[in-house]
Amino acid sequence: MEQRYKVFIADKPVFFQSAVEKSKKNQAACLCFSHSPNFNFEEIYEEFEHRPEIGSIYLTCGDDVQGVFDLFKAHHKLIEAAGGLVIKPSGEYLFIERLGYLDLPKGKLEKGETIADAALREVEEECGIDGLSITEALPTTYHTYTHKGLRVLKPTYWFKMRSSSDAQLVPQSEEGITAVMWLNKKQALARGAQMYPSIRDLFEGQLP
Repeated sequence: MEQRYKVFIADKPVFFQSAVEKSKKNQAACLCFSHSPNFNFEEIYEEFEHRPEIGSIYLTCGDDVQGVFDLFKAHHKLIEAAGGLVIKPSGEYLFIERLGYLDLPKGKLEKGETIADAALREVEEECGIDGLSITEALPTTYHTYTHKGLRVLKPTYWFKMRSSSDAQLVPQSEEGITAVMWLNKKQALARGAQMYPSIRDLFEGQLP
């Protein structure tokens, strides 16, 4: 499979891939760049900021997708996080609500902590749930934001998890979480507009 990275900037996707299909180049809402030694990643931010009609950007990287993405990472402060898509035997999914958005439980890695341990800890803390087990690793999501004038890139490492716990869920209010809930596929999809695009992208990609 061709290597490709997808990063959300201001909730809009930027694709790092070897080449771009002609059909994408002809779409008005798509913008295509070709990476070169003189390319400035700030151009991507400027396009999204000054041209709201642009919905996605494709960056052609040739044979060095990883190298170009590494350069992009070096342009940012890196803050790593981990979380889980928890599924009950009944097929319901665990969601949290924070700042008016439907989200999946996740949080920053602590020093010396493995990614898997961080994911389990964050889900347990944010939802007040126990009896979790990891069943498989899921795709990593990437999004950016600005903090104290610095560009931050946040990779979130995800795991699919199982839980048979029937204990009452308790939202971690000190983290701004106002609700924790189990939603079935139909209920979650009905609230897709309330999810961050990276979360919706991950969730929909795992649906049967």
